[in-house]
Amino acid sequence: MEEWQVHASRLSESISIEKMIRQEMYKKNLCYFDGIAGVSARCRKMAELYPGLFPDHLIPLLLETITSSPFWDDVETDTMKRNNIGLLSGLMGIGLELICLDEYCRKNINIDSKTEMI
Repeated sequence: MEEWQVHASRLSESISIEKMIRQEMYKKNLCYFDGIAGVSARCRKMAELYPGLFPDHLIPLLLETITSSPFWDDVETDTMKRNNIGLLSGLMGIGLELICLDEYCRKNINIDSKTEMI
């Protein structure tokens, strides 16, 4: 709807998603409910709904942010409880978002292999 486009344009002008990803959320909470995986899902949806509004270079940045997080070191050394596998606040949601990001990149950014992204 046209009236929603005005609001979407204002939001995109006033919110720097790149700054949010690189500085405010970088290597912090990855959970789907309140972390970068949830932000990533919303960004992907924005990119699908408003192709010109959301720059494609941010999608690989989201993938890089998730995969390079020290969160994985905590999982590997078992400082994080391994039984936290829930969708909203555990490994399941993060994994699901990684799969969705990979699929999105293959379809929309012409990336053929995971190694090109990770």
